[in-house]
Amino acid sequence: MPLARLDVPFEHPDWIFEPKMDGFRAVAYVEGGTCRLVSRNRNVFKTLEPLAQAIAQGPAGRSAIPDGEIVRPGRDGRPMFYQVMRRRGPFCFYAFDLLWLDGRDLRDRPVLERKAALRKPDGSRSCPLSA
Repeated sequence: MPLARLDVPFEHPDWIFEPKMDGFRAVAYVEGGTCRLVSRNRNVFKTLEPLAQAIAQGPAGRSAIPDGEIVRPGRDGRPMFYQVMRRRGPFCFYAFDLLWLDGRDLRDRPVLERKAALRKPDGSRSCPLSA
């Protein structure tokens, strides 16, 4: 979607607004206790293997493909993009969409349903996965 400048804040019930997390966009392929973090250009983030291992420990016995952002949060919680570029962790993976879960393709499901599946069974938000 192209960027647009507006004179007043935009709000609409048909839109979802989320914080922009400055980091590396990645899809996490989680299966059989392993995880591969893959960029939008289909490159594997090999230097972020500790983060991939931490993500693999998360959904015990489940396979999933979440879409998210690899971020290095600062003390105040704000992303530190240049630390990610320099590979200076610790890093977190902020999942903002769920494309696949336990052999089921979720891409045809409404985005709010996919986002709900990212939450814990009690409805609370899962902590960002980190290493």
